[in-house]
Amino acid sequence: MSLPPERRIETAELVLTRGFPEKGKARIRLSKEAILALPHVEENGWVCLNGDPGPGYGWPPEDRIMETLYRFQEFIWEWGQGQLDFDFYDEPLNYWYIWVKQAVYGDIPIRKVWTTNDRPSKSCVREGRLLLPDRIALVGDGKLVRRLAQSRRKDIQQEVSVRIADIPIDVPLVPSTWPKTDSELERLLFSRLNHEDRHRFLLPEGERRKGRGQYRVILLRHMEHGYAFLMPGGPHISIGSGKHRRTYKPPRSVIPLTVERLDPSWTVGRDQHPEVYRRQQQRVLIIGLGALGSPVADHLAKAGVGELTLVDDDTLEPANLGRHLLGANALEQPKVEGMSNHLSRTYPAVRVKPIKQNIEDWLIDNRLDHYDLVLDLTGMEEVRRLLDRHRRRHPCPLLIAWMEPFVVAAHACLLPKDVPWIHNGKDHLEFLQAVTWPDEVVQQEPGCSTRFQSYTAVSAAYAVALVAEKALDALDKGIKQQKVYSWTRSQTYLDKAWDHLKLREWAQRDDRGNGLPVDGTLIERSFPPEMMDP
Repeated sequence: MSLPPERRIETAELVLTRGFPEKGKARIRLSKEAILALPHVEENGWVCLNGDPGPGYGWPPEDRIMETLYRFQEFIWEWGQGQLDFDFYDEPLNYWYIWVKQAVYGDIPIRKVWTTNDRPSKSCVREGRLLLPDRIALVGDGKLVRRLAQSRRKDIQQEVSVRIADIPIDVPLVPSTWPKTDSELERLLFSRLNHEDRHRFLLPEGERRKGRGQYRVILLRHMEHGYAFLMPGGPHISIGSGKHRRTYKPPRSVIPLTVERLDPSWTVGRDQHPEVYRRQQQRVLIIGLGALGSPVADHLAKAGVGELTLVDDDTLEPANLGRHLLGANALEQPKVEGMSNHLSRTYPAVRVKPIKQNIEDWLIDNRLDHYDLVLDLTGMEEVRRLLDRHRRRHPCPLLIAWMEPFVVAAHACLLPKDVPWIHNGKDHLEFLQAVTWPDEVVQQEPGCSTRFQSYTAVSAAYAVALVAEKALDALDKGIKQQKVYSWTRSQTYLDKAWDHLKLREWAQRDDRGNGLPVDGTLIERSFPPEMMDP
């Protein structure tokens, strides 16, 4: 096949990879000059053709080879006609990563950039933080950058200031359009930065030669991703000692870098959930960090809630390990401290305030009305009554959630700020449950006064999902009406857990209306009980 001179490639070879035909595939590999010149070519020259389907489809080996050759012939013809030129824009980051992998070498002082804020509306120069020996430059909001650096504190030996030119772009970069030299990038800076920012960013020639000043990174940010360039110059930096000593030298030419987004809009919902921005401004109080409270707190942090205040006066004991979010490394620690450490390290976008105190003592000096949502996950009547008294003086939205033994059912009651839980002096939790439980189901640990219900973390996952989902709904939409949401299992499930127990009538939804058994149902009910449907 004849190709225009500017589109020719030196060689293309058919390769039967190891184990063919039983294990390997028939593939096409191009010579090096085709990498980043043709779309759909990987860093080692393999062409992505979807040709040979592999051994699992039962094709004869000859047919697999012919299909690969046919697909390649079609690919080359389309390339020669210019029909693939815009395919680079379909996967721009794939080609960028190929170039970065080719360009980055061993002692380069920065190997990637992490951004923690949204793309700026206009070009600016800001300060970033370089973490060594990770060689990661953090860019963005100061508080989130500090929390992210703190989450990696164990691995950090030194932090260095980095100067960042943060420039928004509207069109993705591809091999034919991305800058490749420092002169191209400096021309871009002159066109996009004001005089003051240009002066701040550009490093005098003398400092480049003498290894002084700061490392400089140009960050070009598209809507969903970014491209970074480490500019020549900067200091020599050594960390460690003895045989573990490592020296990072300033680059002499432009080095492309990968950019990873760590802002909550991306990490929580890949830019598909605009409610994340509002969640970042919200404050939630969680009372009780047991088998229900600890994973719910984890889900809310992961979902982008900006501030969590955790109240619990308990310590993590061996009996908790089977169903608590924390593990053996947190034994004999206060649950709030273990959860605060876990959440802060894992989800830097959340601010965590641990309170090791019982809720009654804490409420002496604190109010509830500045929280966007309060969660009572203790399952304790005295806590529910206490919260009711305080909410009458300082109204706040409230979610009360609990699990029944064996997690036969789980419940989440959502109350607007002006609706109490206690009605006519009664706590209605027992009435709301799916089963009337005999005393012997709730067991007592030997040697202490602790009473507990029988269930495992797998069963509790249903309850966790219900409570976390309803908490996020309350934060995103507000609580318009008081409701009880109940996740109930079937009578068959209850029979396996304990003899001679029966679901209450409202929970008996194990019907076969569509010919299929029902083993779990989410039921929405009114609250308080006087308003409930019979």
